[in-house]
Amino acid sequence: MAKSRTTKKKTVKAKKATKKTSAKKATKKKAAKKATKKKVTKKATKKKSTKKVTKKKATKKATKKKSTKKAAKKKTTKKAAKKKATKKAPKKAAKKSTKKKTTKKVAKKATKRVTKKKATKASDKPKKATAKKGKKAKQPTEPEKPKKPKKRKAMSGDVVEQLYFRSDSAYFCMILNNRTSFVRVIDFRAGPLPAKRVYLQSVCKERGIRKVITLVEKDEVSSWTRVGFVREGTIPGFYKRSDGHLCGCVIGDRTASASVADKDVKKAERTINAAKKLVGGVKDKFRATVKEVSASPVMKVRDSVWKSGKGLHFFDDFGRDAARKYFESKVRKSHTQYISAEFQDCFGHSLIEILRVPETDDDVHALVAALRHAGDLLTSRGIVSAFSFGPSDDVTLSTAYLAAGYRKTGLLAEGVMVGDERRDAILWTRKLANPIAEENK
Repeated sequence: MAKSRTTKKKTVKAKKATKKTSAKKATKKKAAKKATKKKVTKKATKKKSTKKVTKKKATKKATKKKSTKKAAKKKTTKKAAKKKATKKAPKKAAKKSTKKKTTKKVAKKATKRVTKKKATKASDKPKKATAKKGKKAKQPTEPEKPKKPKKRKAMSGDVVEQLYFRSDSAYFCMILNNRTSFVRVIDFRAGPLPAKRVYLQSVCKERGIRKVITLVEKDEVSSWTRVGFVREGTIPGFYKRSDGHLCGCVIGDRTASASVADKDVKKAERTINAAKKLVGGVKDKFRATVKEVSASPVMKVRDSVWKSGKGLHFFDDFGRDAARKYFESKVRKSHTQYISAEFQDCFGHSLIEILRVPETDDDVHALVAALRHAGDLLTSRGIVSAFSFGPSDDVTLSTAYLAAGYRKTGLLAEGVMVGDERRDAILWTRKLANPIAEENK
C-alpha cells in the first residue's frame, strides 16, 4: 500500500512538470511568432518607402525634361520671330509713311468741314435767339437743389480753396480759408435765390466755417439780405468808381445770423475814442527804415510769430488772381513790423494785412511808417482804395490805423481770428485817390 502511494505521488509530480514545460514551450513559440511578424512588417514598410522615393525621383526627372523642352521651344520661337521682324521692318516703315500722308490729308479736310460748320452755326445763332425771345420762361416751382462743389487749384498750399457753384440761375465762387474758418463769396449772377443759401449753409457746416462775407455793389445788397446776410460796412472806391458794400453772416448751429450786439457796438466806439486821444502822440515825421521784401522770409517769420501767439493776420489769399507785396519796417527799439498788400489793378482795391499787433509806442511808429509807405506805393500803381480788418477791442492797433489815415466804415460780427477764437472786427478803409475827380480835371 505504501509503495502504491509513493508511485501515485511520483506520477502526479511528473504530470505537473510536463505541464509546466509544455506551458513554457507554448509561451516561447508565441514570442517567436510575434518577433517574426514584427520583422515582416518592418521589411514591408522599408519596401514601401523605397518605392515612394523612387517614384519622386522619377517625377522630378520627368518635370526637368519637360522644362528643358519648353525652354528650347521658346528659344526657337524667339529666333523665328526676330527673323520675321527683320524681314517685315522695311515694309512697315513704308506703310507708316503712307499712313501719315493720308492722315494729314484727312485732318485738313476735317478742319475745313469744322470751320464751315462753325460759320453756319454763327449765322444761325441770332435766329434761334429771336425765336426763344417769343417764348415765356418757365418759372421754377421748387427751389433748385445745390450741386456738389467743383474744386479748383488750391492757393497757399491747401489752406485756401476755391469752390464753384453753378446752376441754371446761380453762379458764384467761394474762397474758403480752412485756417481761419472764413469764406468770401464772389457772386457772378445776382438774385435772391434760395439755392445760394442752402448751398452756402451746407458747405459751411461740413467744413466748420464760422464767418461768410461778400462784397457787392449797392443794387445787390437787398438780394443778399433776403438770403440771410446783413450789411456790415462799406469800402469806398472798391470798384474804382463805385463803393463796395460788405454783407456778412455768422453760421450758427441752426441758422445763419450776423447782427452785432449793442454792447459790442459800444465797445468798438470806446476803443476808437481812446485811440483818437492817443493819435496826438504819433509824430508826423520820424526816422524809420521801410523796404519791400520777398515772400519766403516773411512766411518764416509769420510761422514763428503765430507759434508764439502774437499773430494777427496770416497773409492768406483773399481774392482771385491778385498780386501781393510785403513790406518790412523798423524804428530804433521796435520789433520788426511786417505788412502785406494784396491788390488787383483791374478793380483798384487793396487789402492791407498786419502780421503782429504793436505792443509799444515804437511798434506803433514802425507800423504807421509801413502803412504810409504801402499807401504811397499803391497810389503810384493806380490803386484807389485800401481796407483792413482789426479787432474791435485793440486800442494800440486802432491808433496806428488812425495815424496812417484810415477810418472806421464798418463793424463785422466775428470778423477776425485772434488766437483760436473769432472776434468782432472794425473795417478800416482809406481812400487813396479819386479817379472821377482826376478825370474831370
